[in-house]
Amino acid sequence: MLTSVFLFNPLVSNHWGPQLSVTVNSSPNNYGLPYTLPQTGYIPLGTQAPRIPGSTPSGNSFVDNNQVQVQIDQSLPYILPMPMAQFPGDLVLYVLYDRMLLISADGLLLKVLLPLENVEFPSDRHHHHEKHGAAADTAALVYVYNLSIQDISVSSNGGSIGPIPAWGAASSNQPYQPNNQPALRVSSSSQGRGNIFNGDNQIMISTGNEQLQNCTVPVSGTQFPLNQPLFLYLLSDHWYLADQFFSQVTSGPIQKAVTGTLGNTVSKSF
Repeated sequence: MLTSVFLFNPLVSNHWGPQLSVTVNSSPNNYGLPYTLPQTGYIPLGTQAPRIPGSTPSGNSFVDNNQVQVQIDQSLPYILPMPMAQFPGDLVLYVLYDRMLLISADGLLLKVLLPLENVEFPSDRHHHHEKHGAAADTAALVYVYNLSIQDISVSSNGGSIGPIPAWGAASSNQPYQPNNQPALRVSSSSQGRGNIFNGDNQIMISTGNEQLQNCTVPVSGTQFPLNQPLFLYLLSDHWYLADQFFSQVTSGPIQKAVTGTLGNTVSKSF
């Protein structure tokens, strides 16, 4: 069975440039990953890379153990083990600023990979929003992504954010391209129904088979100023929240609701 690694770059174009590059096993044929465009609703494009069994590098294919170099505004080296026997089938790789997320084809988080060298985030990026972003008193949006094989409906704090199709639903050429749904950022919990407020947000996720999942997503107004857009990625078992520069990333588990022997519904963490 031919399998692939689908690489995604969620970093926003107007902060970083046209594309970043990923070099696999020192191949001269690197992968250019376009930065995500606000004009397309912050939907990242995927790049497909071949995956072959064994440990012997062959061109720019991924093998069981890989040396990966990511070039953004600095060169970051990674070791990326993905033995075919342990992780069969297609894999999805999200290249963030200071880490990579390895995700299975059904949306489960497999590994969080950190670079071999310390990452120093450029200090000028932290203040970019003050010069080029929204006005300080203008609330931004939270873009909620579905990184799974099932259509989901998402609510926050008791109000609906809306349905989000499974990844790949919009394009047969992009089988793992995520879909998203925006929610408004607000400052107070009194406005939190169907929105994301500064504080602990209760997120409920339902699928077509009526399986319920939930998680608590804390948002700090100090860490994430209200005028900055945020990006909330919902995997099958984890969530990730990032700012527009991907210099601030928080994460946590998604709880699955299961029914006990007496018919009581409880939350179980995976």
